[in-house]
Amino acid sequence: MVSALLGVVGLFLLASLSKSSENIERDVLFQVFSTIGLVSAALTITDKKPAYAALWFALVTLSVCGLFFLQSAAFLAAASVIVYAGAIIVTFMFVLMLASQAGTAGYDRHPQHPVLVTTVAFLLLGLVLCTVHRWNIDKPD
Repeated sequence: MVSALLGVVGLFLLASLSKSSENIERDVLFQVFSTIGLVSAALTITDKKPAYAALWFALVTLSVCGLFFLQSAAFLAAASVIVYAGAIIVTFMFVLMLASQAGTAGYDRHPQHPVLVTTVAFLLLGLVLCTVHRWNIDKPD
């Protein structure tokens, strides 16, 4: 836990050394997307349950899509959602569901952190929608 906290502090210190642009909103969105992506990637690798690892990987994919939208690369964002979240994660989840017996795992019966997961998911969705909305406003007509 201490090493994770030190890693996050180190990332914020590294980000503070970089040159900030004149658009504070864009910088904050970048920090949020990159932090969610890095933490989710670490949890993807370290989680012992493969179903949760797949869900963490889906969160990594969505945060990378947010970073693509910040760079006005909508095609890359859509392609990564279609390829990774749409194909790989769904296929992996089907394999997990077919390979395990229903109801035998403890995490099948009781959710672990429903409020936290719901809050982070809606925050990420709101940030992606805010980025898409800002991207459409900045487009010249």
